[in-house]
Amino acid sequence: MPDPNPPVPANDPIPLKDLVQSFASTVAATSHNLDQASVDLRNLYENSGNATLAMMLPPRFTLDEVIIDLSFVVVQATPEVYGDALPPEDGKIAKAAIAPDDADNLRKKLVDLAETDAQADAESKSKAMDAQILAMQTSLQSGVTALQNANAELQKTQADMNRARSNPLALPQFAIRLQQQAAQAAALNAQFGPNGTVTTQVNRALPGLLATKKSYDDATTLLSGKDPLTPDELDQVKKAGIAYTPLDALWDSFYQKYLSMRDLYASMVKAFQAKAALPRSGDYTMSADDNLVVQKILGMPQGSGWTTIQKKVAAIQADYNAVLAALNALVRLVASIKGSGLLVRVDPKAVGDAPVEARQKIHLAFHTQVRQNVKVGDEEVAING
Repeated sequence: MPDPNPPVPANDPIPLKDLVQSFASTVAATSHNLDQASVDLRNLYENSGNATLAMMLPPRFTLDEVIIDLSFVVVQATPEVYGDALPPEDGKIAKAAIAPDDADNLRKKLVDLAETDAQADAESKSKAMDAQILAMQTSLQSGVTALQNANAELQKTQADMNRARSNPLALPQFAIRLQQQAAQAAALNAQFGPNGTVTTQVNRALPGLLATKKSYDDATTLLSGKDPLTPDELDQVKKAGIAYTPLDALWDSFYQKYLSMRDLYASMVKAFQAKAALPRSGDYTMSADDNLVVQKILGMPQGSGWTTIQKKVAAIQADYNAVLAALNALVRLVASIKGSGLLVRVDPKAVGDAPVEARQKIHLAFHTQVRQNVKVGDEEVAING
């Protein structure tokens, strides 16, 4: 059965757009193969049967950036067909917003929520430190008790031996028992005596553990107050090792990113309608912090003033995704238009036979981890993947 998509011979003209897409497909396939190789290697490490190898972090193969420079000659040129229709994703944009009063209320709630979460972490750490201190003290006390009992048994055996001196036949048995008990008492004394190894370790570690527990308790006290923490108090909490997530700052960052993306999309629409080059686009994919704060808000139990805010945040999240989808769709549309009217040849003979002034160069930069920038002539188009 013939191949439904036979490869284009190297000396036949090819649309410039198809040439770019073929390179992009090759880069994407290579990146996928490298990702699969990383997964296979990790599985090999984990299932090797070697405990040391299984605990090691295997290498990871990534394709960060691929640069391709290619000479070509144009054999046919027709005007690029733009049209006036925006992608259908444009119609799903709602332009959600949050009023200043609601924004202030949301920030206050997020500050309270961040402090509540941090207080729970401080209390959990304090309880864990209590358990560690108690276990250490209990272990030491058990050893001291065992040492006291061993010494008491040793003294009792010595007294029994003294009373039995009138019976020489019994003395060897007492001597053996006395020797065994003395060895046991000496071993326990080496660990749990006043200068024993365990006693010394506990005495050295205990002050630091108690100080750490106090820092957890002090942080709990600060976080349980009615007023928001001052910068100095927040610094004290963080120095104590308490996990504090500034949810209010994360929300402000996400909302500003949303507004910035909306402005960028408006500029891109204006440029598209004017048949001008699109402004450069950054990476507006929601970050881990963005998802964290949004899901934290939406996951709160309804009531206590959260219900109204949750509806507005849900609308903003939905519109964020809608704007991002429209932005990517517009970039893909422009990318499909760019070079659509050009047929080119890239084989060495065609390029070599053409006059120097007729030779063109294409520079392709594929960023596989974030986005793809494709430069055609002097214009660069970002293709979000």
